[in-house]
Formats: sequence, structure tokens, C-alpha cells
Amino acid sequence: MHLRRVLPLLLGMFALGFPAHAETTSLVGTRVVGPSNCIPFGGWGRDYMGFVYKNVPAFTLGVGDTIQFDLGAANNVDITMDIALATTTSSGSMQQDSAGFTTVVSSGTPASPRGDTTVGNYELSYTASSSFTFGGGGLIIRLKPTGSMASDGDCTQVLMASDATDSSGYFVGRFYSDSDGVYPWSGTDSLVIGVVKIVTGATTPWYADDDGDGYGDPDSISYASTAPSGHVADDSDCDDTNPRIYPGASERCNSVDDDCDGAVDEGVGSAYYADDDGDTYGDSSSVVLSCTAPSGYVTVSTDCDDTDASVHPGAAEYCNGINDDCDGSIDESPVDALTFYADSDSDLYGNVRYTRTGCTAPSGYVADATDCDDTRSTVYPGAPESCNGRDDDCDTTIDEDATDALTFYADADADTYGNVGSTIASC
Repeated sequence: MHLRRVLPLLLGMFALGFPAHAETTSLVGTRVVGPSNCIPFGGWGRDYMGFVYKNVPAFTLGVGDTIQFDLGAANNVDITMDIALATTTSSGSMQQDSAGFTTVVSSGTPASPRGDTTVGNYELSYTASSSFTFGGGGLIIRLKPTGSMASDGDCTQVLMASDATDSSGYFVGRFYSDSDGVYPWSGTDSLVIGVVKIVTGATTPWYADDDGDGYGDPDSISYASTAPSGHVADDSDCDDTNPRIYPGASERCNSVDDDCDGAVDEGVGSAYYADDDGDTYGDSSSVVLSCTAPSGYVTVSTDCDDTDASVHPGAAEYCNGINDDCDGSIDESPVDALTFYADSDSDLYGNVRYTRTGCTAPSGYVADATDCDDTRSTVYPGAPESCNGRDDDCDTTIDEDATDALTFYADADADTYGNVGSTIASC
């Protein structure tokens, strides 16, 4: 059978990606084409249409198996319908046997019910809600459209099919305008016959859940219409021996991928902070969670400048305009602080008895400590001496070389008249 003639199927299970364990019964013609003759659902105002086949091998359709159609035309309604199966009285007969029809799909609506004209795009996929066991021979597939599309008389909902030149040996005929759904059929011919692929048996994959966590082992698969005991539909467990390991589980520090995301111990553990300057204090804005300390990270997060190893909590403060010890204050109690002396008289010379330390002189203080009288601005080292009985220039001598000293003349003969050629200056 030629592959290109197998693909555009009328009825079947999931056109692509069949599970290897499923069983397939193919009723495919040797000439598969688009609908050259109209095969509408509910055409001419009748309720039933269907196809009759012969020489069909035995199969069992189970609950959960899928029946699929390929539409041959775009349409404007949802194709909702019942699907029933029956055995014929003999292979090649058009009449159902005494067991009658079994409805295997009730009011089914496929995922993409509107259709298109692409051959092999199986828009109509229905899931069986009842089982049907077929012993082989003649088979009838009967369709009963429901809802607004049942009165289609303009051939907008039509199927891919095989025409009358087909020589596969499967096709007997079709009926297309029957009102009661039983033989004899109204509107019968063999001009356009539906092609079928029926995939039955274990079509749904189920995965062993040995640890009972609700997630299955992708390497332990079984096929069945319903879930076998101890199996689930999910296949994402990465360790089916441990119920604490599954997608979405909480990560723990155990060198195991607890949440099955491909990473180990991510997002858990202790907080570690980047220590780029190597001073053993980390940057609080650069943090990772880890079960062990990454290289270049520490547990302390109190560094206020991770680019300078001399800046960290407890570091010595210096007069540098920097918060060296990360306490929020700058240049407090610096190790290189200077001593300043009170200058109460503002003569720029300080009193050695009154001091303050710091990086810069406080108001009213100077770096000099040599004032001998900080109550007079005229008294300081180097000040001019005056005849006032004080040590104006702080050299411990009083009134020497006073600027206002008087000139006295020698009176050798004690006559109270001095010698202009022999003088001294004195207060």
C-alpha cells in the first residue's frame, strides 16, 4: 500500500505519533482524494449517514481510544455527533446483524471542529466512551450529527474519501440520507466511500509511580484505556524511588535534584555575600543562597565599601573623609587625630591647658599651644612689650624692650642733670 494513499484518512486514531503498543486496523483505499462527490453530515435534512466495509480484521475498541476524521472543506459550525459501530450479517452485506449498533461516541465534539481543506490534517478527533468488540468481516460505521450542523444540505461539512475506482477490497457502499439509522438505508451508493484507520487497544500511556508522589517514571510506561494501579498520566519524576523528589518539590541541601529541574541545591542553604575586596566582610546587595560558601563569598554582610579592604566594621578611623568602620559616622575618633588648643582671645595662640582632638580645628581652637595669657589678645609669643608690668611676649621677662619705654641719661655728678651722651631706655 502506497504511503501517500495511507495518510489522508477519514477515520482513525491520532494521525501522527501513535504509541508503539497500540493495535491498528487500517481500511485504506488505493485511491484517496478530497471529496469529489459530496458526503455531507446530515445531508438533505436526514439524521444518519455511514459507510459499510467488508473483509475487516477483528479488533476491540476500548474506552479512551480515539476516532478521527479528516474534513475536506472549511465549515462554519461545530461538528458534534454520535458515532456507532455494528457488524453486518455477512462480509459484503449492507445490513447490520441482530446485535444492532453500539454507540461508542455520544455527542462528541473534537478539539478543532471547524475544519480545513488540507489532506491529512485530521481535525475531528473523538474519544470512545463505550467499548465495541468486532469479530471480523463486515463492519458498519454510522454517524449521527447533532446540533446546528445536522441540517447541512449545501455540502459544507464534507469528508476526505476514496472514489469508486478503489480496488482495496474493503469497501461495500455508503448511505447518506437515512432517517431511522437501521437497514434498509435511504440514499445508498458506492461512488464515494470513506477510508478508515481504527487504532485500538492500549493507546493511552501511563507511567509507574512507585513512590506514590503523583509523578511518574518516564522510563516505566504502560498503555491502557484507564490508569493501571500504581500508574499516573504524568511522566516527569526524576527519581521514582523517593517520594520527596518530584517536580516542584522543595530543594534541600543534599546534593540531589529534589525538584527535577536539572539543578542541584539551587535556591536553598545559607545566605552568602560577595567579598570582592577580601576583607572578610560581604556586600549585602550581592547575595546568593548556597549549601556551601562559594569562592569569594562570606557569611557577614556588613561591609559598606566592598572595593576597599581597609573599610569594614571595626576598622580604624582616619582623617580621610571616609566612614572607615561602617558605623554611619565619618572621621569620628580617628587614630591620626590632631590636638587643638583653646584660643579664647582670638590671637591665634592657644592655651595649653584646654584642648580638643579632631581632624580639623573646632571653632575657637588653634593648633598652637604657646599663649601665656589667653585672656588678652595683646599677649602672645612675639607680641610687642609695653611698660605695663606684664610679660606681653610670653618669654617670661616683663617690660623688657618695651615699645613705650622712657630714655634716661647718666648723672655721674648727681646734680640731677644727665649726660646726653650716656642713655638707657627703661619703664
